[in-house]
Amino acid sequence: MITTMAKVRDICGLDDNAGIEDEQIFTYIEMAERQVRRDVFKYEHQVQPSCHPKTGLSWNGTNTRFQTKYPIADYDFDQTTSDDVTGIWIDSDFVVQTCSITVNNAKYGLIDIYQSDGSSAIPSTAEDVLINYYWNDEEIEFSVLEDMGTLLVCHMLQKRLTEPKAVDITDIENDKKLLFLKNRDFLYEYRDLVKRYSEPLLEGT
Repeated sequence: MITTMAKVRDICGLDDNAGIEDEQIFTYIEMAERQVRRDVFKYEHQVQPSCHPKTGLSWNGTNTRFQTKYPIADYDFDQTTSDDVTGIWIDSDFVVQTCSITVNNAKYGLIDIYQSDGSSAIPSTAEDVLINYYWNDEEIEFSVLEDMGTLLVCHMLQKRLTEPKAVDITDIENDKKLLFLKNRDFLYEYRDLVKRYSEPLLEGT
């Protein structure tokens, strides 16, 4: 996960009496993961990998090393990129086969592509090899992604907890805790952090 329920509760200042269950926070975390992927990463869908960066070889029955755009992103936020590239290859009969892909070096986009058995190279008779992955313009440490996810989830919770229907005039003490959340603009902090790790838009002069 991009963040933890404990960290969200800590940053958002929510105790067990706030009326938010862990299951609800988990749902918001999943939503935040999808949003961070859209805001920070770039997605390549069914594209051909580049040839071996040193030999220039494509699939030829022996070559297994290819290159992607880089650095490869940690798509599933599990603090490793080893399995974050997927793909297919199309055999000479135009039957779609599954690739077994391992990320060798995420920083430089080096991947090893095999047939589904994980050891045989893609044959030279293959019609095509197509891969899917996320990447970014620079490496982003997981701690930064974790902060992004935490801030975004806190924003989502803030919106929910400070809605008029969530405020009970018969419970002033708890209402004070909820209304205090408005003093922190989690969305602004999130956007500011995303901006630091996103490609700037081109400006005309």
